[in-house]
Parts: sequence; structure tokens; C-alpha cells
Amino acid sequence: MIRLTRPHINLSGPSRLTLAISILVVAGVMAAASGAAFAHASLLRAEPPPNSVLEKSPERVTIWFTEPLVGGTFSEIQVLNSSGNRVDNRDSTVDVRDRTVMFVTLPPLPRGIYTVAWRSFSTLDGHPWMGSFVFSVGEALTAQGPPEAQPPLFSSPFEPLLRWLTLLSVLTLVGGLGFFLLVAEPSLRGHPDVAQKLRGRLYALMWVAIFVLFLSETGRLLVSATLQASSQNEALARSVVRVLVNTQWGHLWLWRTGLLYLAAVAMGLPMKRPAWDYSRNLAALGLDMAILLTLSLSSHSAALAGLRAAGVFTDYAHLLAAGFWVGGIFHLATGLPLLLRQLPQRERGVVLSAMVPRFSTTALLSVGTLLVTGLYSAWTMVGILPALFQTTYGLTLVTKLALIIPLVALGALNLLRVTPRLARSHAAGYQLRRFVTVEAILAVLVLLSVGVLTSLETARQTAARTGLGQPKGLSLQATAADLRVNLAVEPARLGLNRLVIRLEDKSGKLVTRAEYVLLLLRYLGAELGATPVYAIPQPNGTYVVDKVPIGTAGEWRAEIRVGRQGFFDTQAAFRFSIRAGGGTEAGLATPAPDTGKLLWGMELTLLGTLFMGTGARGGWPRRASAFLVVSGSVAVTIGLLFVAQALLNG
Repeated sequence: MIRLTRPHINLSGPSRLTLAISILVVAGVMAAASGAAFAHASLLRAEPPPNSVLEKSPERVTIWFTEPLVGGTFSEIQVLNSSGNRVDNRDSTVDVRDRTVMFVTLPPLPRGIYTVAWRSFSTLDGHPWMGSFVFSVGEALTAQGPPEAQPPLFSSPFEPLLRWLTLLSVLTLVGGLGFFLLVAEPSLRGHPDVAQKLRGRLYALMWVAIFVLFLSETGRLLVSATLQASSQNEALARSVVRVLVNTQWGHLWLWRTGLLYLAAVAMGLPMKRPAWDYSRNLAALGLDMAILLTLSLSSHSAALAGLRAAGVFTDYAHLLAAGFWVGGIFHLATGLPLLLRQLPQRERGVVLSAMVPRFSTTALLSVGTLLVTGLYSAWTMVGILPALFQTTYGLTLVTKLALIIPLVALGALNLLRVTPRLARSHAAGYQLRRFVTVEAILAVLVLLSVGVLTSLETARQTAARTGLGQPKGLSLQATAADLRVNLAVEPARLGLNRLVIRLEDKSGKLVTRAEYVLLLLRYLGAELGATPVYAIPQPNGTYVVDKVPIGTAGEWRAEIRVGRQGFFDTQAAFRFSIRAGGGTEAGLATPAPDTGKLLWGMELTLLGTLFMGTGARGGWPRRASAFLVVSGSVAVTIGLLFVAQALLNG
């Protein structure tokens, strides 16, 4: 029988070996992962721009994407004419100097409208992404050019489910070992028989988690390979090999599978000495934490240009906190029925009164970490408030938060109302079991929402691509003689635009009886000619020119001439810029690195303060308290240095 006391651990024998293995594994995973990626390789910008009208045929089509691509036949650009025939030179290439760039060369193209169809294959998430846009050579687009083709929400309908199962199983592994080492083992030192049975039950749940993780990761690999195989009409087995060998996602998958195997071996090895058993559990926990790291290295946060270290750190801290809290809830819910059944009634309240506060201390630290890291992640992934309520990612995040609130409330209720009654009330233990069961159900739903979140394009990217939260057009004003001329250009993008002219006198009164309002629109970057157009008066007193083709990005000049009876003609001129349609607003798509580093420093400072306060407060094993205080001090020091550096540079 194993006597469950926390032994003094020295770095010899198995302890030294397991520590060395854990360090080497984590270092290897970090070294294997390089570069950065969004959840999918989306179009950032293109040349020629979407919906542009060109005077002459371009020599090539070049597209910039939000993350590095896999070359070869994985990623491709095709250019089609109005009949659907391919007209490019069939030499689509990923730039070896910048793998976020892909181009295809073109022969001289006759006048007409052309469609650019692209397929990208992310080196990190292992999934293809597709889209299209149009441009014209020598003739105006006769209708509003179609927007960039909208990709589906998910690369595969199985993707959110598989990601959910992966998260559920990994957090169960981390939470199980953390719960046993930090909560169950210290609370049951006087009850070795019960502790042994509890350990068996917790280990059974962790073995189920290992099996589910193996299945979910196998499923994710097959989904990725199937998507690649279907796009290339190749055998599934060959596609599996190509994904594993040619993508960073495949490399991380191999690491994750290897770590899972080592964790299973560590958990299955028989240990005769308590010290060795304790070291084995620590090693298994370290391996499980390394599995979490591989998830962070292929997450949304790993894509943050200039902020990759901050993004991966934040995501990893978020996952670790979720593991110790949510994974711990699963094991508390699993173990409570056994404790209520096996412990004598007289001792049941004493043990639970010790166990619940220990777990609550872990939960409080985890929830605090989740709050701080969640705020940083929300800034990087959402960016603007409208994206929180007008994108699928944002609404899913709101759903996640709505589930977390009652989860936290139930935990607080257990700590403040139920725990004080455990020592004197037989019914309190069963009430605790019911509440913890509800917590576990809510936690499963929270993780389901996270599985959906990690499969979606981020709210920031969606907002940047669709122009959400951005001005819908340009509003300009000029004074000419006794008139104030207002010009609105909608949407002020390449393609067909609507120009609305509003005339006011010096007192601000609307002028509605002009004999004519003439518009002359001219591109300033080249001599493209200009045709005068009469604006049509509207019932609301404005003058409108509809379906004005603006086919070239750059500087434009609008000249407006107003004729009124009894007045000399009045002229006003406006100069404005038109950006390329489609793609994304680059400033919104990528968080500002300077601001991100400042916020990261603040995040580290808050986390360090939280760790120091929690460690000094007590409720932990001595070495755990020392670790919290020391690591918190280091985090505060580094965080303050980052804040000071950001403020000085700003």
C-alpha cells in the first residue's frame, strides 16, 4: 500500500531523470515551433486590388496572406476569364523570401473582367482556405464587383468537435494530476486506504482522457489530410504524410503525440517508493503541460506579428489556469461520491473541510489568471467593441463568458456557504456534490464554446475584412462663394460608388433649387480622362450621382459646378483617397506591437502580484507557496521593465 505523504524530493535518481526529460521536451517543442499564424491563412491584400479597373494588363497577380503558406501544390492562385477559362501561366508560386506572399504570372490580357481564385494552405493549422475577387482590364465593371468570396465558418464541420475533445482531454489530464498533488494528497494523509481508492478513480478518468485525446488528435490529422487530398485529388495516405512533413502543424502534431505517449508511460510505470511515485506524477504533469504548449504554439495568439511571445505566453497561461481549475472540477466531481461513501461520517466533514478550501485556493488563482490573460486575449482577438456583438467569434466569446459567470458563482457559493457547514452537517457534503456536478456540466459547455472559438476566424480579422466599425464612406466639405458644398462618397472603395452632394447657404439653410449640379471626377495618378455627369435632385434636397465607377486606388479629385438662376456659377473641388477594396484593413487586422508590449507588461505585473499575494496568503504546500512568491516577483520585475520600456519608446 502506498503511504501518501509528501516526501522530501532531491534531484537524484528518478527525480533528476524526470526533471531533465521535462526540460528537454519543453525546449524541444519550443525549438520545433517557429513562425506565426492566424487560425487560417486569409487574404490580407492583393495587387491588382480587388474590384480594380486597370488601364493595361498586369504582369502578375500577387496576394499577401495573414500567415506563412505551404508551397508546392498546397497553395495556388488561378486567374479565370469571363468564360471560366484559366488564363494565367500556371506558375503559381509561394515566395521563398516571404512565405506570406504568393503570386502567379500573366500573359498579356485582352480587355475584360477577370476572376482571381486562390487557395491557401496554412503551415501552422494544416487547413486550406479559399476565396476569390475580380479585377477588370480596359473596361469599367458594369455592376458592383463581388466582394471577396466568403469562406465557410469552419474548414470542416468536425473541426470544432475535435478541438473541443482535445481541450477537454488535455485539461482533464493537467487538472487531474494537479488536483491529486495539490489538493487530494495533502487532505487525505490520515486516510491512506481512501486516498488509494481515490487515486484509482482519478487515474481511471485520466486514462479515459488519454484515449479520447488520441482519438481526437487522430481525427484532426485525418480531417486535415482529407481536406488536402480532396483539393489535390490524391490518396489519403499520401496526404497524411505531406501534412506531417510539410506543415508546422504536422510537426507539432508529432510532438503532441509523442508527449502523450510519454505521459501514458509515466502514468503506467509501477513505483515502489513514495518518493519515486511523487516524482513520476510530477513528470507526467510536466509532459501534460508540454502538450498544452503545443496547442498554444498553433493557436490564434501565435499569429500576432511582433507580439508572438506575448501571445503564446498569454494563451499558455490561460490554458494552464483552465487546466488546474476546470480539470480540477472534473476530478472533484468524480471523487466526491467516493469520499462521501468511503469516509466515516465523523471524519467526512473534516476531510472535505480541508479539501474544498485547498481546491478553492487553486481555483481563485486560476480564475484570476484567466481574467487577466483573457483581457489581453480579448484585445488581440476582438480589437473593437462592434466586433464583439457583430461577428460569429465575438458572439461565441460572449456565450463563453455567459457560461463562466454562473460557474464562478457556484464556486463562490461552495466556498462561502457550503464549506463552513461541512464539518457539522451531513447534508452539506451531498449539497456540495450536486453543486460541483453542475459546475462540471457548465465547464464542459465552456470548453465546447472554446472549441468553436479556436476553429473560427478571429473577430479582429472579420472586422478588418468586412470593414466593421470603419467609416462607411467619406464626408467632405468646401466653401465656394456664398455656398457650403458637402460631398459624401459611399462606400469610398474600388467599384461602384454613390456620390451625394448637399448645398447650404451661409446660414446653413438647404439650397434645393439649383438649375444644375455638374460633377467631374478625375484620377490624379495618371491621365485616364473624365466625363462630366449631372447630379439628379432628390426629394430630400440633395443631389445624387449613382453607380460612379472608381476603378483605381489612389488620389482622386472631384470638381462640382453649381448653376443657379441669378447667380454666377459656383465651383468647388475636393481631393480624396480611395483604397483597394477587399482584403483587410491592415491596421485593424494586426494589433499594434507597441501597445501590445505595454499591455503585456501590465499583464505580467498583474499576474505577478496575484501570484505573490496568493503564495503569501498560504493554503499551499510550502514549496508551492515559495514557487508562487518567487515566480510572482520575477513576473512583476519583468512586467514593470516592459511597461517602462514601452512608455519610454512611446
